[in-house]
Amino acid sequence: MEMFLSNLNQNIKKFLRFTLVGIIAVMIQYSMFYLLDNYFIYRWSFIISYTISFIVNYILTTFYTFQVKRTINTLIKFISGHIINFILQWVFLEVFVLIVNSKVALIISMMLAFPINFMILKFLLNKEKKNE
Repeated sequence: MEMFLSNLNQNIKKFLRFTLVGIIAVMIQYSMFYLLDNYFIYRWSFIISYTISFIVNYILTTFYTFQVKRTINTLIKFISGHIINFILQWVFLEVFVLIVNSKVALIISMMLAFPINFMILKFLLNKEKKNE
């Protein structure tokens, strides 16, 4: 039971750190998207803002959230997880942009992709920590 509670506590801490890093990444992505969307079509704004946010997110996620070394292997795993996140956000954006404006559609897309992304990265990067 004690081991279960300890693992639960660690997972809660990781999720809270992931949430904080996620908020920072979302703020970067959305603020960049908001600015770029005034000059480019929403698809280009999405790609550029996602890329900038991705770089910051990788650094913070490896250093703070999951506390693993930044290696080629963690980068590949992070990219793998974020390819799925990118596709999810893109698909949700394409769907919701038909209903609401692109700025609102991106918010909905990010909210829907967030919990899926956590589970994927937790799985991929926790394996890395065990292999250190």
